[in-house]
Amino acid sequence: MVFQPIVSIIPLVIINSIREKIKILNEQCLKRFCLNKIIMYNLKEEIMKRMFVYLWVMICSLGFTACSDDDGNGDTEKGYKVSKITAHFHEDEDEDEIRTYSYDSQGRMIKCVYDENQIVTYTYKSNQIVVNGLEDGEEIWKLNDNGYIVQGESEDEEIAYTYDNLDQLQKMEYTDGDIHIFTWRDGNIVKVVEAFGEVYESTSEFTYSSVENKVDFDFSSYLGDYHFYDELYNGSYFGKPNKNLVLTCQTKEGNETSNYRYEYSFNENGCVEKILQYEDDVLTVTHIVEYL
Repeated sequence: MVFQPIVSIIPLVIINSIREKIKILNEQCLKRFCLNKIIMYNLKEEIMKRMFVYLWVMICSLGFTACSDDDGNGDTEKGYKVSKITAHFHEDEDEDEIRTYSYDSQGRMIKCVYDENQIVTYTYKSNQIVVNGLEDGEEIWKLNDNGYIVQGESEDEEIAYTYDNLDQLQKMEYTDGDIHIFTWRDGNIVKVVEAFGEVYESTSEFTYSSVENKVDFDFSSYLGDYHFYDELYNGSYFGKPNKNLVLTCQTKEGNETSNYRYEYSFNENGCVEKILQYEDDVLTVTHIVEYL
């Protein structure tokens, strides 16, 4: 008996039918594969578009946040407002000097109370600030286009203020001839020379710590022998304030020399809450700072 291959005994019509079905199946698979590929490509493209939009929104939001930190007189880190400072004098029968501060809705100082018996008010008008309550009577401070004081007027005197191109205070000139010259380095006042013709001269030199001041209140403005007596200095109205916290101050007047040193304590926000003032290594004043 002779056996023939199975294929030879299958009708040709059946074989052709099977081939046709296989061809149809291949075409269907190819179409589905191509369709899936197109769908995957479109899906991938859509995902990339959404990721791009998301990243762009994130970048823009970060940019706006960074810009908002630089608006106004200070960034968000310098948004803390001093409400009260108590100065405890250790060598003067434990006497305390208390100053309290009030602000308007724009964060501008509107009132300063000294030991509850002297009240100084600040009124803000177009390009000027009017101060009442001082011993010299009403004072008017005129502002430049950058919002810094360029002239002060009272009943007894006038003061002119000069700034450099970095908005740093360079000179104060009084009508009576008194002149104050400021020297800056790395964003801080390192030297102040006060001269009254040939009659009087005082020189104060400062060093600073590496710690930056996080508050828009320049504590160095009234520490030591040389300080501003007007609280507007602490509102950035006299140009840019010192960048860092003052560490030492040496003042020379004729043959006399005073040496001051300062130590700081900070609250949980990194703001100054206590200042110890030493004169010739003797603790003389403790300043306690409170915030709104």
